[in-house]
Amino acid sequence: MMALVHSKDYEKHNTGIHPENKERIQVIMDALENERILNFKKINHFHDLDQNSKVDVIKPEIASYEDILRVHTKSYVDDLKKFC
Repeated sequence: MMALVHSKDYEKHNTGIHPENKERIQVIMDALENERILNFKKINHFHDLDQNSKVDVIKPEIASYEDILRVHTKSYVDDLKKFC
């Protein structure tokens, strides 16, 4: 069982000539779709993953402030908020 968090919105991320770009995402997703290993059924929670599927595609959710604090310090998040 494997999951991939993906949204078409990721293709809006414009980095110019940086390797992380929408064309790269499109090529990867096209290759995975051509291999027929993606499961696009609606997955609401990791407990809903299909044990027989090769890759379940999960729609991302907006992280709460508390979610972000699970992986970053409060001072880092506060500094980032000032920057934005």
